[in-house]
Amino acid sequence: MSALQLVPGAREPEPARPLQALARVSFGPVPLDFDRLAAELPAVQSGLALAGDADLELRLACTGPEELRAVSAALLRAGAAHVHVDLVLRTLVPTRPAVSLCDPADFYDPAAPPFCTSTEQGSIRAQISELPVVHVTGT
Repeated sequence: MSALQLVPGAREPEPARPLQALARVSFGPVPLDFDRLAAELPAVQSGLALAGDADLELRLACTGPEELRAVSAALLRAGAAHVHVDLVLRTLVPTRPAVSLCDPADFYDPAAPPFCTSTEQGSIRAQISELPVVHVTGT
């Protein structure tokens, strides 16, 4: 059995990132490049492009308050017009009932009538085709 040896030049372990936050970012005159931000800021875990008051929501995992302040400042330097940060107190995950393995045949009855007739399907299609079409354009 050989002993563990440290390899010169080995990467240091990633620091713990216990401070979770959401940063809602409003673009300035030029949109921010999410891929560049994620590459430059290790705290950026994921993001959402939004339509509304904010243009971008970033999920952050920071080593502490100092890194969170540094990320906010970096976003403003990168061209954000406004950055609003909310701390994540806990992640909420819905509880789901346990899934039991069952035979799909238990739920399929070939003798059962269809959910709707072909006449009803045609009526539904006609109603859908009469709905107004809304086009959303950026400003």
